[in-house]
Amino acid sequence: MSASGRGESADDLLAALLDGMDAALCAFDSDGVLTHWNREAERILGWSAAEAVGRRGFAGWAARAADADDVQERLMSAQHLPGRQV
Repeated sequence: MSASGRGESADDLLAALLDGMDAALCAFDSDGVLTHWNREAERILGWSAAEAVGRRGFAGWAARAADADDVQERLMSAQHLPGRQV
C-alpha cells in the first residue's frame, strides 16, 4: 500500500476512469494539489499530465490569476459538503 493508505490499484482505477471520459477532468487531494489530469484536459488546455500533476490549484497556468482563487475555493468546498459533489 502507498503512504496514503490506498493501494496503487485505486490510483490506477481513478486514472482509467478519468482518461475514459470525453470531458477535461482532473482530481485534487485535500490540500488542493492536482493528483490526476486526463487526456482530454491535455488536449483542451494544452498542459500534459506531467506538467499538471503536482501543482497546487490553477493560478498562473490553467486559469487567469483573477479567477483562480474563486475556482479553487469552489472546487475545494465540495469536500466539506454532504453527499456527492461534482
